[in-house]
Amino acid sequence: MHSYSQSTTEREFSETLSRLTDGCKGVKYLAAFSGGCDSLALLCLLCRAAGVENVSALYVNNNLRPQEELEAEIKLNKENCSKLGVHLVIENLGEQVRNLASLRGNGLEEAARILRYRALVKTAGERGCSFICTAHHRDDQVETLFMRSLRNSPVTSMRGIPEKSVRDGLILIRPLLDFPRRVLEEYLKERGLSWSKDSTNEDNSIERNRIRNIEIPKMRLLEPDFEEKLLQRRNEALSECGDFEWDGSCTVNLAYFRSLNSAKRLVVLYSMWDAVMDSQLPSSLINRVTEAVDSQEMRCMQISANGAVFSFAGGREDRTLVLTSMALDAQFRDFEVPLDPDSDGVELPGGMRLAISDGGRKEDIRLDPALFGPDVRVRFYREGDRICLRDGTKMLTRVLQDMKIPPALRFRVPLITDSLGICAVMGAVWGGRDRIARRFISASCARCFTCRKY
Repeated sequence: MHSYSQSTTEREFSETLSRLTDGCKGVKYLAAFSGGCDSLALLCLLCRAAGVENVSALYVNNNLRPQEELEAEIKLNKENCSKLGVHLVIENLGEQVRNLASLRGNGLEEAARILRYRALVKTAGERGCSFICTAHHRDDQVETLFMRSLRNSPVTSMRGIPEKSVRDGLILIRPLLDFPRRVLEEYLKERGLSWSKDSTNEDNSIERNRIRNIEIPKMRLLEPDFEEKLLQRRNEALSECGDFEWDGSCTVNLAYFRSLNSAKRLVVLYSMWDAVMDSQLPSSLINRVTEAVDSQEMRCMQISANGAVFSFAGGREDRTLVLTSMALDAQFRDFEVPLDPDSDGVELPGGMRLAISDGGRKEDIRLDPALFGPDVRVRFYREGDRICLRDGTKMLTRVLQDMKIPPALRFRVPLITDSLGICAVMGAVWGGRDRIARRFISASCARCFTCRKY
């Protein structure tokens, strides 16, 4: 078994950090900091390797635990960051986690994860950080691989937690993936630091906790080298797929998809499925989609199973494969909420958010709040919608058709409306383009509006 000391741990971490950042010097890092053993060790090691002046920490309070426990944790986090000399940012989410979980219907954990990463990206931008660091370690990797092996997951998902990924243009790295938790605990004890403990980690009704606290200890007794076997499966999966990833989009260009090998095709199909569905992607559906994709005649325009639909849309040159969920249709059809143009945006169904800001990107549309009529709202496209554009009033069906947005996705295009009609069509989120009503074209004062998927 590998033997670690404080100096060994710091040296190996520094080497890993250099590899993951391509040897970048003097750049700034933002650490996802919960205050637990893993994230505290990450913070200490980052300070040693990169210099405390280049490290910031973000603590996200989800408000999902007893207030007394959270207050004690925040107090300890402030003390530890003060000892290290690290700037600590605290983001209090209030009721956002519960509200997002209610909107998406996928549970509190998923909602908390989405909001945590959103806060990380926002804070990294504000602090001028080039890299976001999370404290996933070797034990987390083993748990993930074990859970996926129990589900008989395909080789693509056995790649486990990646060391490096990109989120909203920022690089996210996990430099502790080769370090067991026991090593991190020993490192902190040598430095005389205490860490907080999350009471929810003892709740074995949560699948990952049950795996960590019950199943893996059993497996260690039955088969002492099972962790090494899981990690070997990960290496085999990496050799087949490399670091190929899909961005979670539910559409893929057909010519591009055909150019991929079978393993990379699986990455795309599983990523699309996970972005849309809660169930497991049936292998029979994979085979049907693959056969249809490879068919020269392409007679099959739609393949459905388990409440999902794979459709082929577009012309000969821009033909796409699209995945939609029939269960989500009612969410889009019935969704309609008031919109405050002076706010920072609103959450939408289907993993989307309409963001509003004063200084957006060049491609964002700009609308002058003074030009809105009464009762500004956000909803989705409906049959019979019209919009008054620069060249006249048009049926929105035709506008979306010209954008080449597949029919299966048109009812998921967000609209900004007021009592005077449709103000904006957010078509870019589905590969089209955003359009604004004629009355907003010559606005001199405006805010930026954009719709993003996450």
